[in-house]
Amino acid sequence: MSFWYLILSAVCFRDCFASLPTEGSNSFCSISAHPRMNFTLNYGPYHTKPSQVKVTFFPSDPSQVHVFNVQVKSWDANMADLEISRMDNNGGGWEKLSVTLVWSVGFTQQKGLQNCKDIYNTGQHHNGIYDIQVVGSNEGAMEVYCDMETDGGGWLVGMVWI
Repeated sequence: MSFWYLILSAVCFRDCFASLPTEGSNSFCSISAHPRMNFTLNYGPYHTKPSQVKVTFFPSDPSQVHVFNVQVKSWDANMADLEISRMDNNGGGWEKLSVTLVWSVGFTQQKGLQNCKDIYNTGQHHNGIYDIQVVGSNEGAMEVYCDMETDGGGWLVGMVWI
C-alpha cells in the first residue's frame, strides 16, 4: 500500500508543475512512505538550458517540524529532475502533509553584447531584462528590456516620455 502512495504522489507532482513560469511557488498535498522521493519539475520550454535551478521544499504550516533537503539531480531547457529527502526522520517518509515548493531558474548572459539581436543570437530566446554594452561608453553595461519573441526576436523595447 505504501508503494502506491509514492507512485500516485510522483504522478501528481508531474501534473501539478506542467505550466509554471520561470520562478514561483506552489503549495500542495504530499504523501511518501519512503524518506526520499524523485519527481520532475517542468518549467520550459526555453531555447537554452538555464545556468542554474534553485529549489526549496518545506511544510506549508510553520508549526510542522519536518526538515527536507532538495537536490537538483539534472536539468535541461524544459525540466529538472529533483530528489526530495526528509532529513529529520530516521528512514521514514511523511504522512499526508501540505508542503510548499519554491523554485527559480536563472540564465547567465555573455558579457560585452551591444544589442538585443546579439543576445538573441547567443540562444537567449525569452523576453526580459538584459545587459548591453553601449558603444563608446565607459559607463559599463546598461539594463534594457528585450523582446525575443516578436518577428524573429532581438528587439530593444523603449519608451519616449512626451
